[in-house]
Amino acid sequence: MLFLRWLILWALVCNSSLTEALPREEKTRLRNEAKSMFFHAYDNYMKHAYPADELKPLSCSGRYRGREASRGDVDDALGNFAMTLVDALDTLPVLGAMDEFSKAINLVINEVSFGSDLVVSVFETNIRVLGGLLGAHVLASSLKLNGEASLAWYDDQLLYQARDLGDRLLPAFNSPTGIPYARVNLKYGLTESLKSMTTTCTACGGSMLLEFAALSRLLGNSTYEIVARKGMDAIWQRRSPHLLVGTTIDVTTGEWKEQDSGVGAGIDSYYEYCLKAYVLLGDAEYLDRFKKHYAAVMANVRRGNSLLDVHMYNPQNLAQHFIDALSAFWPGLQVLAGDITAAVELFADLERIVTQYKFMPEAYNVDGGTVWPHHFLRPEFAESTYFLYQATRDDHYLEVGKSILENYKQYARVDCGYAAFSDLRTMSHEDRMDSFVLSETFKYLYLMFSDKEDLPINMENYVFSTEAHLLPVSLSRKSSGVPGAMSNADFTLDDVCRRFTKNPDLPHRYSPRLYAHQLNNQKHGFHRPKSGRSQCRSIPRDVPLRLLPENLDVSNEEHITMLKEMGISVTVQNRQQVQLVHNSALASTPALSGEGLVFMQRLVEHNAKLQAAAVDSIHIKVFKPSHLAQVLVAGTAHFGPDIDSLTSSQLEGDLVLPDPPTACTPIINEVSGRIALVQRGACMFVDKVLHAELAGAKAAIIYDSEDSSVAKLVSMTGNGSTVAIPSAFLLREHVTSLLDALVEGTDVTVGFERAPVTKSENEDVSANEEVFDPDNVNNSADAESLPAESAKSESNQGGNDDPG
Repeated sequence: MLFLRWLILWALVCNSSLTEALPREEKTRLRNEAKSMFFHAYDNYMKHAYPADELKPLSCSGRYRGREASRGDVDDALGNFAMTLVDALDTLPVLGAMDEFSKAINLVINEVSFGSDLVVSVFETNIRVLGGLLGAHVLASSLKLNGEASLAWYDDQLLYQARDLGDRLLPAFNSPTGIPYARVNLKYGLTESLKSMTTTCTACGGSMLLEFAALSRLLGNSTYEIVARKGMDAIWQRRSPHLLVGTTIDVTTGEWKEQDSGVGAGIDSYYEYCLKAYVLLGDAEYLDRFKKHYAAVMANVRRGNSLLDVHMYNPQNLAQHFIDALSAFWPGLQVLAGDITAAVELFADLERIVTQYKFMPEAYNVDGGTVWPHHFLRPEFAESTYFLYQATRDDHYLEVGKSILENYKQYARVDCGYAAFSDLRTMSHEDRMDSFVLSETFKYLYLMFSDKEDLPINMENYVFSTEAHLLPVSLSRKSSGVPGAMSNADFTLDDVCRRFTKNPDLPHRYSPRLYAHQLNNQKHGFHRPKSGRSQCRSIPRDVPLRLLPENLDVSNEEHITMLKEMGISVTVQNRQQVQLVHNSALASTPALSGEGLVFMQRLVEHNAKLQAAAVDSIHIKVFKPSHLAQVLVAGTAHFGPDIDSLTSSQLEGDLVLPDPPTACTPIINEVSGRIALVQRGACMFVDKVLHAELAGAKAAIIYDSEDSSVAKLVSMTGNGSTVAIPSAFLLREHVTSLLDALVEGTDVTVGFERAPVTKSENEDVSANEEVFDPDNVNNSADAESLPAESAKSESNQGGNDDPG
């Protein structure tokens, strides 16, 4: 019978009624305080600096390009185009300041231009100014449509300014590789002297797509998206065999100039835009790239709970021993990717540093002490705090946000704004306040203490750019006009609450709240407040369904019509995959939207029940040494050959430990003709098995790296249609003696054999592990099923291997 692969994307709405250590009155006070702090900076900029690009908070004056001594490359962000105002525009409506938003837009329209004879950074101008114009245009248009009287006059003027600025940046893309030059002259374009400056950073060349694609789709002109895609493609094509990228690259030759690879300065937002391009545009190609990059980063760059630069071609070699302040954004990106446990772990280490210094130093030596003790009021730590709170609803992150506010008030606030630090060890100030303080830092802090009903904007309808500008996910429904570009017309971000709802019975390994409690108390000695619980709106059980999930037939036009009325779209991608997407905005009526929500829930439950009755397991039989002879119950793999179709010679062999142990990169030692015993973590199960197969192994056994007291037996899923060798999953406790024997040089021979399911408290082949599933980023729930009565769910089985 034909197996169908169901990819179910659906949404639940978070309930803001939470049991929290911070009462609602305190959250309201902190939200108002964040707003007041924003306006302390904003009002002083408008009073003392506008139309300069930046406020100098110590001297209470503005910073203009060309009027004072150059600070070097940092001044390339300045173009005498009122950068702080433009960058801050879309923060104003988030804070509910509609009259000021209208006034500020009017100032930008009438007083800001982009034709100065100045050389500017293409990257900084894109994310701060072009992104600021687009974010403000999108919000102004939406608010006007919803009846905001103060914006009744607005008529797309910011969009036309964005087009003007985009046209001035376009010449930078005229390079042989398609990667944009680092700088362009706003008036004269790419001059001969600029053509001779051929080195750019990876983030600079690879973080243009969100803004440029948004500009293309809002204007109906594909030019901008095409060039940005080409530049990003060129970087992807030059990844190392380890799937890593370097820090700087030559835009004319494509040669890597600096081959250090990490997630901080020079690279950071390239990885961010790989994932967010999928979220914003619906193009699965970028999700695939992100999955591969992410696995490589977690396998090579992550050292313990720190992210340290390595050599992109020899990642076993560290390139630096310090943590880059810009890398503090990574836990927030991990939240979007769904890898919550790893995000909690990494954030706890960053929190330790911030607790010591009050702010994140530009660079912190993992052996202790700062490398660069400066701090420029960067937003990345606040950004990750916000996203972790949204994901976990753990009040600990509210307490962290509260401490950020207090530190800003106590140490950074000056009479004319907030001042950066030249040395955190002495808390000495620098006469500098970057525009991102208003566009990002205070926006995240305000949102952290806001519930949905507190905001005039539904944040679930937007994705944040790297500068925290709001771009609508509805752009995925607009035609890109780009040949070969894919889109997902039904993608929604309303799924955040469902994806991160916690099962209170899970061990601490899968609970950010409990993990943070253990880590903070035992390792860092932090005080932990009482924990809150996340609550999502419950699904009503008594809603009558016209169509029952067990009766669904995707070839029945009447069924398809009923699904569409409920806001559920169906895409038959191939004979093996059907995609169901629930989007409440597409339902015919609110009542039918609710029915669609119930249908999706019951479909998942139906598949889960069928799975419980259908799962089988595998036995791993140990033949020698004789004193270790035993039969072990193993989790199955939902990829690779059926072991019933294989001979005993294909199923039996000597165990061998691969190098590297996780087999996340090509295996370099001899494993041919043997069974690779592979450690779990850092990449997908299927990638491990493929690496074992490519190295000549006849089979692979993956064992859990965790102690079995906090581990569950899982079935392994993944897109492994090309896998030709069998594989299985074992708990750590079952392989400890085998590992010891192998280390001692003893031959260990094992074999695979079919066995009926035998469940015990330590054997749960459909364990509800909350692991990072790269195939299911953005709340995809995989289910492999026969039509109707024979469905076999794979939801929540630890689908692909979790990093770490």
